[in-house]
Amino acid sequence: MKINRVIISGASSGVGKTTVTNAILSLVEEVTPFKIGPDFIDPMLHQYVTSLPSTNLDSFIYDEHTIKYLFKKYSGKINILEGVMGLYDGLNHSLENNSTAQMSRILDCPVILVIDGEKKATSLAAHVKGLIGFDPRVNIAGVILNRTTKGSYQYLKSAIEQHCDVKCLGYLEKDTELKIKERHLGLLQANEIEGLDQKLDVLKSKAKETLDLEAIIKIANGAPEFSEADETQFKLPKFLMGKTVAYAKDEAFSFIYNTHVDLFNEVGATVKYFSPIHDTKLPKADFYIFPGGYPELYLKQLTANNKMMISIQEAVSSGAQILAECGGFIYLSHGIEYQNEFYKLCDIYDIDIKFTGKLDFKRFGYINVNHDGQDVKGHEFHYSSIKESREDNAVYHITNKHYTCGYQKNNSIAGYPHLLYYSNLTYFKRLFGEKHE
Repeated sequence: MKINRVIISGASSGVGKTTVTNAILSLVEEVTPFKIGPDFIDPMLHQYVTSLPSTNLDSFIYDEHTIKYLFKKYSGKINILEGVMGLYDGLNHSLENNSTAQMSRILDCPVILVIDGEKKATSLAAHVKGLIGFDPRVNIAGVILNRTTKGSYQYLKSAIEQHCDVKCLGYLEKDTELKIKERHLGLLQANEIEGLDQKLDVLKSKAKETLDLEAIIKIANGAPEFSEADETQFKLPKFLMGKTVAYAKDEAFSFIYNTHVDLFNEVGATVKYFSPIHDTKLPKADFYIFPGGYPELYLKQLTANNKMMISIQEAVSSGAQILAECGGFIYLSHGIEYQNEFYKLCDIYDIDIKFTGKLDFKRFGYINVNHDGQDVKGHEFHYSSIKESREDNAVYHITNKHYTCGYQKNNSIAGYPHLLYYSNLTYFKRLFGEKHE
């Protein structure tokens, strides 16, 4: 079948692929965004620009069959996929390392390479040529230069097109006013960026003048026929018909995959949202999910809302079905030490957390989780760690890194891991359906 598609990949991390991707998303009509990798924040920017959810695709989390199914399911007229890290960067130095390049091969998708053009000359052509030749199976169909001037672009374009079998598709000038600030976990979230609408308007205006949009669309439209996946295994019974799933969602909790929300709807559940900051009690629901986010930035608001914390304590005591991940786990803990001050939180789990401001590399990245006899994949990415745990009932066994985590209290489960349901739909059915029948 025909699916128009192209990947925007960085030659390396930090070259501005997110800026270039959002520039293209703002210019292309009837565009659908995707993000390679498990990142939550880039998709929020995609959605802000396009008003459409951005779907994560990941070759560690999902097998090729699932990737093709999800891509087809969420694809639109023209599909723009933002890469992760540099084109060939992944878990190791092989060519099967869950990189953007590997995803391009799985989806048979052309790649437009974003290169930093600042302070570069002829050697840049050698860099591009090396990337093109590194894995001939990867179709690098164009190059966009970032952080350069009109004059420098013409100079570099001449070098690249003289020595490499690829066309340059335009450039973006260096503009510090358009730079989006970063903090722990990555970029600021879209709703937190001051003057974002103005930044995007300026970006769109400049990109319209300097990017060859027609050529970019032509590459996407020229992608090969798409090889479909058998969808039989993804057809689930409506085992949650009449049930309600309530997500915590506000300034502090926002790391929610659109694929998960849709999956709940597809098996019959009604999805609603509540705010641990602004609401005073839990809504009526059959399942409660506390996702990740930035609770450490809203500790005063969260701790001031004592009524909500009491409501959660009462719900756990009465056997409510609760799943908490990362930031949600922090919220359900005894409390967190943040900037030398301790904030007491829900106290469901007798665990003290400490915000370190540093990535916890001991428990970072992709994970294989065995829970309740089922294997499911996920990831951890957090700037806090468990300072002291007085719980001994760990239920997640991380089989690829050999540690345990995740804790259970009555029917509440909480831990740092973000679990991806499409990595094991049997686990999804067991977690939310079969074990509660």
